[in-house]
Amino acid sequence: LPEDVGASGLHVYLPLVPSYSYDQTRMFIEGVARVVARAHPDIASVERVPGSRGGRVYVDFLQNRRSATVVRPYVARPVPGARVSMPLDRDELDADLTPQRFTIATVPPLVAKRGDTFAAPLPNRRTSLRPRRVAGVPGGRVAAAG
Repeated sequence: LPEDVGASGLHVYLPLVPSYSYDQTRMFIEGVARVVARAHPDIASVERVPGSRGGRVYVDFLQNRRSATVVRPYVARPVPGARVSMPLDRDELDADLTPQRFTIATVPPLVAKRGDTFAAPLPNRRTSLRPRRVAGVPGGRVAAAG
């Protein structure tokens, strides 16, 4: 499940059976990242230092650690243009993909048209796209729960 994070990267979510431990999952994701980098050395790298990547995409398996933050789907980002992290359909992974495509103005009609693309693959997720009340927020509501 690819997601444009609304900044400079993509997240790829892999639905896993919840019977695996954190360490098993972490090792699996590291293995996937290294296989991708080895299979596509011209475009992918697991090298953390940007200057050492040679313009290749960083496959960040370390983002899958306990202290890492993850941008959840449908969250407005604190960047110019009010871009939104957006789950993608596979056909949207093309050369025209830019984070500017998904904003607080463009995402609601798109979700209304195509639905929540995370709903089917992740039927037991604990989030909702329904607005919810939040203490301390003027009006008490946010656009989407996460």
